[in-house]
Amino acid sequence: MSEFSEHKNARVDRLFHLFEAIRKGGNISALVRENQNFIDTCVPSDVISLVDRLVLEKIPMDEMKRGINKLLNLLYKTLSEFPYSPPDKQSFLGCLAENNRIMEERLQQIRPAIREINQHPENIDLRNSIKLKFSELEKFSQLYQIKENVLFPVIEKSIPDYRCLSVMWSFHDDIRRNLKNIQEELSVSPFDLAKFNRWCGDLFFNMYAIKFREERILYPRVLEVVPGDVLNNLFSQSLEIGF
Repeated sequence: MSEFSEHKNARVDRLFHLFEAIRKGGNISALVRENQNFIDTCVPSDVISLVDRLVLEKIPMDEMKRGINKLLNLLYKTLSEFPYSPPDKQSFLGCLAENNRIMEERLQQIRPAIREINQHPENIDLRNSIKLKFSELEKFSQLYQIKENVLFPVIEKSIPDYRCLSVMWSFHDDIRRNLKNIQEELSVSPFDLAKFNRWCGDLFFNMYAIKFREERILYPRVLEVVPGDVLNNLFSQSLEIGF
């Protein structure tokens, strides 16, 4: 085994132990202090290998996702500062990234309406208006379908530690479920503002998190191993679903 592979395996082992400490309720501040130097050296591919290992360990999905969210919160600064070259805008991954950018714009546009409905939850017209805005967000379910049905099969054939995709798919399901719950809650009386706010919080967190994890963790790895022409050939299948 090469020295690089040994070093890589050692980092993933240490990430796994850090994940386990977080999962068991360890003191986050203390864990950061004890592991700061290591946290600063992590690279995106370490996260892919870690999640692959977590899936193989058969950790329950909900428990795994909670732990991953907390771990990636610790790694956020490191991953954000890791050298990153965005995919060409005309490429397949560049198109997915552009859809993510538009999605982020839609989320920002909804924020004022959420603040307003918290001030006037009894306003039926306001609820109908914000329901239309969330209907626009539902179009991004097609983007998740493109990833699941077109991109993911290519990744599975190209990357040995592909099992992180099952976790990403589960987050997609959470997003779809929260969108459905929000739309249904906006249509009923009495309107439960607490549920609405909780689902909106979960929705925003997951949509932003998936965008970051795709663009700063998954796509750089894909670009390393999948030829550009193979990726760009995915346009035809994707257009059948619709961006």
